[in-house]
Amino acid sequence: MTSLRFPMAGTPLFAKHLAALLIAATPSLALADLPTEAPAPQKKIDFLVGTGITFGGDDIADVRVIDYDDDESSQDVSAGALLHLYTGINAYIPNSDFSVQTTIGYHVDGIFASNGSVEFTRYPLELIPYYNFDRIRIGLGLSYHLNPEFSGDNDARLGDREYDNALGLVASVEVKLGSSFALGLHYTDIDYDLSKIERVNGDNFNEEKDSNVDGSNVGIYGTFLF
Repeated sequence: MTSLRFPMAGTPLFAKHLAALLIAATPSLALADLPTEAPAPQKKIDFLVGTGITFGGDDIADVRVIDYDDDESSQDVSAGALLHLYTGINAYIPNSDFSVQTTIGYHVDGIFASNGSVEFTRYPLELIPYYNFDRIRIGLGLSYHLNPEFSGDNDARLGDREYDNALGLVASVEVKLGSSFALGLHYTDIDYDLSKIERVNGDNFNEEKDSNVDGSNVGIYGTFLF
């Protein structure tokens, strides 16, 4: 019978085999001892400030304006215009591509002259869920406008008007340009119901036409995130 003889511990052949085994295993053991790199934590909240330029809505007032050269022109104050300033937060939902943005803002359109001014103001409170792609996000949410008010002027023969708080819909598409700025297009669908008016002599208020005004608008928005 043929027998196999294994090298015994302490023999040169055994030492060679053991050394080869240790050399082969050393890289694996060294890598096993290295700490694994933790994944980068997902951002949870962005703080934001922004501004929008909006267009649309019914004309609330048509004002005759005379400039310093005595040139006369007609200018409108619209229920959907013009400047929207806002601040708020954008909260990311963990392990998903969704986020929820909530903002409070100031929205105004007006005519400002040396001898008086007229303006329409409101304070939009918005809540918009977004779906986030790589650089683009789309959202559909609610816009609640607080204290819509038209401030008139006696020289312009326009009295003050107050409107009920109003709830509307807002749709948004934004493109992220860099890590801290987004440029977007917003559409808001909203109406205002008149609750109080202060009449002045010679005004052209039309109760049937002016008791409900459409404030729907489209706007270009720029948002800074930090």
